[in-house]
Amino acid sequence: MWVSGGFVYTDRIFEEGKIVSDFYLVELSQGFNSEQRALFFAQAANHRKSKTVAFLLTFFLGGIGAHRYYLGSIGLGLLYTIFAWTFVPILIAFMELFLIGSYVDDYNRRQAEKIAEKISTLPVLPTTSKLKA
Repeated sequence: MWVSGGFVYTDRIFEEGKIVSDFYLVELSQGFNSEQRALFFAQAANHRKSKTVAFLLTFFLGGIGAHRYYLGSIGLGLLYTIFAWTFVPILIAFMELFLIGSYVDDYNRRQAEKIAEKISTLPVLPTTSKLKA
């Protein structure tokens, strides 16, 4: 465990005593100033998907593709729904129970990359440390 730049590095990243996210978020925010970094972490937290919710959707409603809709794969979700009567999507969803965690991680990483790209294009406003009266 080590401390650098206000972060405590272990297997997860902590900021102000709360888990922020995985290492890739810190890597994506390397060139940001403090305002951009705060905006990035807030947006990434808002767009983050839960592994627990994805697992439960896969387990209970995987045969109709609910987990795919949740992760933004609308096309695959529609295929699952259309072919639900064949029971093939149920078998696929059962196999995906073991992979759903990595699907969620990939989704969260892609969303964080999109957010970092948008934030990096924002203009940086000059900050005034002290105003003179």
